[in-house]
Amino acid sequence: MGRIQLNEEELKSLKTQQFNSDSISVIEKIVRDNIMCAFHDALCLIDGVTDPNPSLLEDNKVWLGLSLTEVREDFEEESDFLHDQLFDSYWEWLDLRGE
Repeated sequence: MGRIQLNEEELKSLKTQQFNSDSISVIEKIVRDNIMCAFHDALCLIDGVTDPNPSLLEDNKVWLGLSLTEVREDFEEESDFLHDQLFDSYWEWLDLRGE
C-alpha cells in the first residue's frame, strides 16, 4: 500500500537531474503543501464547514455530512475546529524538532 512504482523512463529521467539542496528543498515544499492542503480539505469535511466536490458524489446522491464522536471526557465544546489547528500544529511540531 502506498509504495510508488517508477518505470524505467521515470528512473532514467530522475538520474539525469542534478539535484542539490535547494532543488530538494523546493520539492519538499511542493509535496508538503499538497499533503497539508489535502489534510486541511479532509478536516474541513469532518468539521462540517464544507461539502465535498459534487463531481465526486454519485448521481442523485446528497452529502449528509460526517459525524465523529469524541470519547474523551474532558472535551471542550468551544474547542477550535481541526482544520484551523492543522497548520499551526505542523509549524509547532517543526519548531519542537528544531527545523
